Amino acid sequence: MKKINLKKNIIVVFVVTIIILSLGFIFVSLKYNELLTKDNTFNFEFTKVKKINSIKGSSKEPKGNIEIIKNSKILDMSFNMFNPNDEIVYEITIKNTGNNSIEINNLIMSPDYINDSKKEITPVEMSITDIDGKILEPNEDIIVKLKVVYKAGTSLGEKLIKGKIGIIASKQ
Repeated sequence: MKKINLKKNIIVVFVVTIIILSLGFIFVSLKYNELLTKDNTFNFEFTKVKKINSIKGSSKEPKGNIEIIKNSKILDMSFNMFNPNDEIVYEITIKNTGNNSIEINNLIMSPDYINDSKKEITPVEMSITDIDGKILEPNEDIIVKLKVVYKAGTSLGEKLIKGKIGIIASKQ
């Protein structure tokens, strides 16, 4: 009789062990699946461009247009500068739309008017506030300024400047 009870007890222990292992496997599988489907994105975009001011160097107002294109990843720019001392300033908002912190490594311009002397637009100068190394947490944004100035120089006359700006960033 004791052998039968011992066998029954061993079978009950095995069945309970199998049930506990099955439940553990289901729990681990659900947690693993949750980790796989968790939105772990690394994303940023230009969200807003606002003209702050323009200063005319003579009788004609400088004109500028900046549009956000390519899934909010690129700024398409065009400026008409007419006279020395023309100036246009824009505020550009960059937002971290992902779920990870990002570090902004640089804003790049194409053509690279700032760093490439072969693509000079002298006497017009463009400058962007320094944002290299800025860290954006998820849903955080930063505002940078783009300033386009027609400096007094030897060449005069209307200048048409076209280009694009993009962002280089890395996951933090």
